[in-house]
Amino acid sequence: MLVVFILIVVLIYRKVSLGTSLVSGAVALGLWSLMSPLEILVSFAHTMVLPKTILLAAVVSLILILSHLMESTGQMKRLVSSFEGISNNVRINLTVFPALIGLLPMPGGAVFSAPMVEAMSKEHDISQADKALINYWFRHIWEYCWPLYPGVILAVSLSGLSLSEYFLAMGPMTLLAVAAGYLIILSPLNVLRKPKEEKGSWRALINEMSPILIVVIGAGVFGEGFALAARQGVLPRLPPEIPLCLSLTAGILWILIRHKTGLDPVIQLFKKPSLWSMVYLVIGVMLFAGILESSHSVQQISQSLADGHVPVALVAVILPLIVGALTGICMAFVGATFPILYALLEASGLSHQIVAYTILAYCSGYAGLLASPIHACLALTQSYFCADMPSIYRKLWILVAIEFTGGLVGFFLALHLIG
Repeated sequence: MLVVFILIVVLIYRKVSLGTSLVSGAVALGLWSLMSPLEILVSFAHTMVLPKTILLAAVVSLILILSHLMESTGQMKRLVSSFEGISNNVRINLTVFPALIGLLPMPGGAVFSAPMVEAMSKEHDISQADKALINYWFRHIWEYCWPLYPGVILAVSLSGLSLSEYFLAMGPMTLLAVAAGYLIILSPLNVLRKPKEEKGSWRALINEMSPILIVVIGAGVFGEGFALAARQGVLPRLPPEIPLCLSLTAGILWILIRHKTGLDPVIQLFKKPSLWSMVYLVIGVMLFAGILESSHSVQQISQSLADGHVPVALVAVILPLIVGALTGICMAFVGATFPILYALLEASGLSHQIVAYTILAYCSGYAGLLASPIHACLALTQSYFCADMPSIYRKLWILVAIEFTGGLVGFFLALHLIG
């Protein structure tokens, strides 16, 4: 199994697509486990038609459509602009733009927010490294728990937790990221509190945020509604992806109706390779998880770990940390390591502790991602501000250490509170 994992990491490091890396790993794992090619194909076919696979691919596609529509219609830009003038606190203003843009997992988002951070900091004595850190760090505070990020949705789907359960478990990490960013980056800055030059509008801000609010509130309403119906026997227990699919569809329809764009932007997106590569990645993750189950590899891994007295908690730290650091991509460390971890938990009789191990594994992988020099957002931000990378890392290491420590604390708290 270690050989298969190394193969996946090497393929990713050599810039083979994540989907292809995981599918290759799945095939290699099947052959390593003495499955015949026909058995591997049967496992693939079974996984492809699973409702979880189909729904997860649908959720990721809808998220990308929503993000694309908000960007192409100018709504994301108006959302950021609508905040201008509301606050006269320079520290808050510096962080709001990266944070607002970070609400949507748009490619190149770090470059989009960087000019706004630069403009807000012109009249203040702020180093290029601090500007880069502000843009980078606050752009990524949401990816622990925000349901529009594919990595979060994948973690929810693989863990079997509901969105609300996952949000309650990981939400404190976002709060910790904000607090750490303020303490390490913002607090030492030498800035002045300036009077507002123009009055901002909360109404405009909420109006431009409406698609996101529809998705977030709608997912909660649909989720609780379906759960209530299931408890009363009106409906069967539905997968957690269905409420999110419905709320995402509502958000997309709201944008299309409001801007009267028709379906052309959606059709154009379906012609882009970026959408299909993400769907392919989701399928690759599920195929790999399916082979893990079909090959009974987990039982062998579990026995090997038991013989070597390797704690599952150590696996939950090391594997996601390595993949996160080598790829700089959330979907990569979740997709490549979480199926292994969850299968190990089940084989070890620790499935009741899945919340605790999810916190530990996600925070470990995300720590590797944030510190990775090949993380695209870090590279783009450093390049835009022409900042010295060692100067960026001087504070970034501290921030990542705080977040990782927070993950460890969350892990032990969840073990104690949930068992």
